[in-house]
Amino acid sequence: MCCLRQSKRAAHFLDPVNPGRRFVACPNKKCNDFEWLDPPMCKRSMQIIPGLLKMRTKMEEEISRRKNKEKMLWIGFGTS
Repeated sequence: MCCLRQSKRAAHFLDPVNPGRRFVACPNKKCNDFEWLDPPMCKRSMQIIPGLLKMRTKMEEEISRRKNKEKMLWIGFGTS
């Protein structure tokens, strides 16, 4: 329990130093109650994971663009 006696909330770090590492922290930003759930990652993982996350984001953006394009094509076919 933290300073507010609230339950801690679990989340994932998305920074390059601790990519994907899980932690729990107090929802109150002023509280310093913080705890890692996962052990530290090896150096190689910290080198690889940020690049994989960037690739995943780019691929998800491309999928979204293609879905929008497909939707516009279907709308165009419907009005022709």
